[in-house]
Amino acid sequence: MYLADLLETCYFKRFWDELPTFRELVGTVSGFEKAIIKYVCQVVSITFQTIDQAHLSELLPNDVDFDKIFAAEGWRRLPDGNIFISNKEEVLSKPKKVVEQLDMDTVLPILCKSR
Repeated sequence: MYLADLLETCYFKRFWDELPTFRELVGTVSGFEKAIIKYVCQVVSITFQTIDQAHLSELLPNDVDFDKIFAAEGWRRLPDGNIFISNKEEVLSKPKKVVEQLDMDTVLPILCKSR
């Protein structure tokens, strides 16, 4: 549970520091580190538009191939040394169509019983 707590609270540097202690436990899980790297990248993508590579380096394991991650995530290096993640304004400014999955006739009896 300790490792999960570190990930859930975004203590990624501490997670990578502590992982060798739990190698016997997680070593048998195929693709474990790749999945955690992907999770960290998702958190970074949600949180940042740009990030300093030194800061990103603290969030990922020491032996990570940044070029591979940049290609997979669609990130790119900027001339000032930062990493461009995405333009959140473009994503947020696009309207989303919400499609109702439930009709009121289905929901109304449930709501009435819950009183």
